[in-house]
Amino acid sequence: MFVLLIQVIDADAIFTPVIPIYSINEAPTINDFKKFSQSDLVGDFNPYSLVRDNGERIDSYYFYDKSKSPRLLIYIEDSTDERLEYYRPFNSDYFLMSFEAEKNKAYFIYAERNGNSCVFPFEKFSEFWAGAYSGCDGGAVEVKQTENGFGLYVKFFVDIPKPTVDNGYVVFFDYVDITESDEDGKLVKSEFYYFPDVWSRGKIIPITNVETQPIKVNSGKIVVDDFLFKPFDVLTENLQRNPFSCADNTVSVSTKQQLYSLNDVVSVDVSIKTDTDGERLKLVIYDVDSNIVEEKFTTAPSSGEMSFLLDLNRVEQLQKSPKNIFKAEVEFGVDGPKDFTYFAIGENISLPKKTDECYFYLTYDKSSKSAAFLIEVNDPSNSGYDQVQIFVDRQGDSIDKLDQNDISYAIGTSNIGAREYTTSGGWKTNEKHYGDGRIVQRSDGYKAFLYIDNVSENFRFAIEQIDNTGFDLKSIRIPNNGFSTTPDFWADTEMFGDTPLTLKADKYQPDELVVTQSLDINLILVGDEWPSELKQMIEKNLNKKYSPFIHSELNRAGITYNYNFNFISVSESESNSLFNYIKSESKPWKNTFYGESDFDNPWGFGPWIQANHTEWIKHDVYTVDFKIMDAEKMESYIHKNIISPNSQFSDPSSANLVFLSGDMDDIDFLHTYGLNRKDTSTNRYHDAVGMMGFGGKHNFYFFDLYSVPWHPTQGFFDNDFEDDFGYDKKWQNDMINLHDIHTTQRHAQLISDYVNNSTAMIITPSYLYEPTYKSDYIVDILLIADGGLVDIPALTSEYFDEIKIKEQLEELAPYSNWSVNLSVYDVNDKELSKSVQEVIKSKTVVPIFKDFPELGTVSIIDDEN
Repeated sequence: MFVLLIQVIDADAIFTPVIPIYSINEAPTINDFKKFSQSDLVGDFNPYSLVRDNGERIDSYYFYDKSKSPRLLIYIEDSTDERLEYYRPFNSDYFLMSFEAEKNKAYFIYAERNGNSCVFPFEKFSEFWAGAYSGCDGGAVEVKQTENGFGLYVKFFVDIPKPTVDNGYVVFFDYVDITESDEDGKLVKSEFYYFPDVWSRGKIIPITNVETQPIKVNSGKIVVDDFLFKPFDVLTENLQRNPFSCADNTVSVSTKQQLYSLNDVVSVDVSIKTDTDGERLKLVIYDVDSNIVEEKFTTAPSSGEMSFLLDLNRVEQLQKSPKNIFKAEVEFGVDGPKDFTYFAIGENISLPKKTDECYFYLTYDKSSKSAAFLIEVNDPSNSGYDQVQIFVDRQGDSIDKLDQNDISYAIGTSNIGAREYTTSGGWKTNEKHYGDGRIVQRSDGYKAFLYIDNVSENFRFAIEQIDNTGFDLKSIRIPNNGFSTTPDFWADTEMFGDTPLTLKADKYQPDELVVTQSLDINLILVGDEWPSELKQMIEKNLNKKYSPFIHSELNRAGITYNYNFNFISVSESESNSLFNYIKSESKPWKNTFYGESDFDNPWGFGPWIQANHTEWIKHDVYTVDFKIMDAEKMESYIHKNIISPNSQFSDPSSANLVFLSGDMDDIDFLHTYGLNRKDTSTNRYHDAVGMMGFGGKHNFYFFDLYSVPWHPTQGFFDNDFEDDFGYDKKWQNDMINLHDIHTTQRHAQLISDYVNNSTAMIITPSYLYEPTYKSDYIVDILLIADGGLVDIPALTSEYFDEIKIKEQLEELAPYSNWSVNLSVYDVNDKELSKSVQEVIKSKTVVPIFKDFPELGTVSIIDDEN
């Protein structure tokens, strides 16, 4: 008996996780499904389609009718029909789905192409997969063979609530195609297809009866550089914008009235839409200068409705405020969704208006036949997995079905650029193409841009904003029924003015300029020549240019480097001198190497040598030695004897990568590199072994192509050299070296990988944060004492060294002046806010060692507070 395993696949594609469901009077019946073909039965409806790599499709249809139960029809094109023997629970192609119609009430649906199919509550899934449950409960699945594969029909025997936009069905499904088996019926190869492709769950949302309104389109042309390097307000001046409701509707805040007197009690009413229970609700009252005047906490009720009561006469800070306008903001969870409203104390006071939090601008240029979208989304949760996806019918002719003129782009907050999707009756989600789109992140949201060419003036489109709040998956479409597979509901456009606008942005000269710089990269080979075939293969793999970006913004840093690669070989005498230096300076590793004395039970280097290098074995004894070389000594030698004497290598507009290619004829022992350095901030030494290269003190880095890596699993036994578990006996990974490379192609890949990684991550790296430098910085460090100030002098000397802090900061930004201010407060000092005091006092004291409080205790503060 064999057990089939469900594979978990990581995918970098981000395609909408939302499927439409049709509400109709009568859905197709099981008898209809048996009797009619797909085109005859559901030809008037658009399926949600996954297009496989081979062009075959998985079409799914979703209906809800007056029977108070959804109907699911799935048609799978699959030209292979392989069978297995003695596997559990399936022996042929199979489809799996989780279907959750109500909170914490899900069903598991399975259908085997040539076997059983059924529906049952999801809590029985583990028993089913283990073979302990085989029943059906709550529904049925009918499977039939079709001309191109097979289809299945799912019916529920229980009432299922009708889906709404806010409470859709939660689903995910997998299709496993067994593509190859051996003559004994054992699995050889299978392929997996799944929905959704990134998020763990998708949603089924109904098509509504809301009419589509034309979208305002501005005449003019905007390109990527305009978006990146011109201020947004300048870029969009005089443009007509289109507001829309943000996807995140988790929290809604209101008050019974807007104006109050000091004797009133304000009821801050909160409505919560979420599938997550038990999260914290936090109310913060701000004055107009954004100072906090009051905070309250509670737990979100399961009903989703509650109110904070604010007795104005008892809020001391509020009465002291010189301004009478206040903002009431409620947050769900920690760093989660928020909403706010305004109220005032007094009469005849005008309150600020809430501005559009989500909106977009759309431009079209007739001369270039191009359209551009500029989208702004306010998102306080900003989880890092949010996106907008745009669907465009470039010719405006896809009324009933998707065609080859339709295109889609997904712009997300976790990737740079816009992922492009094309169609073949359905969306091809596995292809990796990228369009002219960008995103700029902010702490409270993001701005996105997309440029599309080859667009007629009759184009139609839809936008879907998707927000992963950290608690729920929220989505909104413009227009409301603008799903990925319903082009008949996509928005029509209405031109705003026939002549292109004269944009102020056209004359704007940005302070930030995109510059280019040529950089010579010298590839210096020691111990060998650059054969023409190897050189050509390396050149083909190299990145010729690179534009660093700022990770925190997903934005380019404003410079593009063009690399000029020079292939240089040092002389034979220089090479021999370097190899002799390695032989003279390398030290034995504790007079042995890992696994030397355990031939019969190999470990460390033993499994690798026995598997790959029997030439180093004689009479069950290893005949090779292993030594370690000081990496800094090697760096100094290369700088003194190879880099410094050659003026070409010291040019400030160049960088040097040195490759050492000394095989066992040049260096007659296995070797690696080690490093022992002192951390100036702690005065402690750090040891590193198993290095394959080093550098950075001077304008070069070296890579030893024959250095033996120090694998993390060395020292562990591998009981079966033939399986894929345990120690990687062949080192087929990124730590491979020329001892195990025997083809020119793999040799070229090794070197080109080193070069591409060096240029992108060492020589011209990207930035984690925006590289903005100031001439003066002040660092404020606040130490709060809980238990009195008597111990503060001892604590500050133990945990804070202002001189060391300043030294480290000056090393990071050496041309700035740094000042460090240390302030000390007692937890009861009035300078601290009431909320800070309450959080610190809410500590829990626990022993450092369980059951031994006499050995010391530590105070723990809940991070959610």
